[in-house]
Amino acid sequence: INNTGGTTLNWMIEEDALAAQTSPVIPLPPAGSNTARGGSADSTAPILYDSPADFSEDFADITALAGWFAQNNSNPLGTTGWFQGNDTVFPAHAGAPTAYIGANFNNTAGVGTISNWLLTPELTLNNGDTLSFWTRTATGSIWPDRLQVRLSTAGASTNVGAGAEDVGDFTTLLLDINPTLASGGYPESWTQYTVTVSGLSGTTSGRFAFRYYVTNGGPSGSNSNYIGIDTVEYVGNAAPAVCSAPSDIPWVSVSPTSGSTNPGSSSDVSVVYDTTGLAVGSTYTGTLCVTSDDLVNPLITIPLTLTVEAQSYGVALSSDQADSGDAGTSVLYTVTITNTGNLADTFDLTAAGTWTANLSQASVTLAGGEVATFTVEVAIPSGVADGDSAVTTVTATSQNDGTATDSTALTTTAIVIVEEYEVYLPLLMRGP
Repeated sequence: INNTGGTTLNWMIEEDALAAQTSPVIPLPPAGSNTARGGSADSTAPILYDSPADFSEDFADITALAGWFAQNNSNPLGTTGWFQGNDTVFPAHAGAPTAYIGANFNNTAGVGTISNWLLTPELTLNNGDTLSFWTRTATGSIWPDRLQVRLSTAGASTNVGAGAEDVGDFTTLLLDINPTLASGGYPESWTQYTVTVSGLSGTTSGRFAFRYYVTNGGPSGSNSNYIGIDTVEYVGNAAPAVCSAPSDIPWVSVSPTSGSTNPGSSSDVSVVYDTTGLAVGSTYTGTLCVTSDDLVNPLITIPLTLTVEAQSYGVALSSDQADSGDAGTSVLYTVTITNTGNLADTFDLTAAGTWTANLSQASVTLAGGEVATFTVEVAIPSGVADGDSAVTTVTATSQNDGTATDSTALTTTAIVIVEEYEVYLPLLMRGP
């Protein structure tokens, strides 16, 4: 915390389990891949619409979907995920012609199962709240499509599993459009669907998920073509503003939580994440709310994101090397070692070969992802012939996991210079 003003700054930090909204990274599809497999073009103009809902999304620019999350679990993965609507297939329900979000048969490759997820931002949920949206497929499509709407009450969780059949935290199925994949079972003109939240024990928070889910799909499959989603509206308790009602984040600790900073000075604050009891593969979000008596910026929000990864150990050594030297001398090699795991680890180093080799150190300790170097000195024996060589194998092994190991080969070649001499003798001739 830096005080760039002229008087003492008094500040306080609180936690808010509600995440500050950020936009997902949705890659652009390869050129020509965001199309339909068939059907006739539809040039119906979009309507003009200004949503009165507590929360709404018109998908005018899917690179700016604050708080949304996308993940394609299709098997095998194809060339597309979710993409900006293609108005040459059909235009949007409302707004600009491309103002909708689309997915298609290229979500998978060949013949596969499409399971492409699109999650709303975290919302406050109560029984009786409604979620509505508009969707359609291409006019005259002969390849059946399917869409599920699912609910998670696990707060900001984005856990949708990793496989095509996984649902992660989104175990509640609210709607299944064309579950039997019947031909003509998905609407070919913009159609509105509405789901109502029920069965909750009280106010909670969570996300809705749109799951484009088609078996036997893909460019060589019998199912899947192209769908669009537009005009998503949630009516209920409006999503609270970030930091309007700070609440504890159980996996975050902050120290100190308040203080005073002199003009021109700064104060360090420690923020520690604790993954104890959290689900591997899940992403957790929250916000630090920094309030102060700064008249210009009395509130600064700091987004927090924690992705829980499985503990892993790994090591990698630099590639094989070769060098040469004179008999009776030594060759020095520099080897790079990388901790490819995500935890701090100590690696034992060994060198084995027919010629004597000395390591600069017996072990090295590295943080996850850290890189370091060490040296290996290989002694070339006296008396070897020119061109003789030997391989020294250098191995690094994790002290925490003996199966995490890697080796590199150092090939040393002897150079022996044989000196040659020519002797000239005087020629003596005897005369008559």
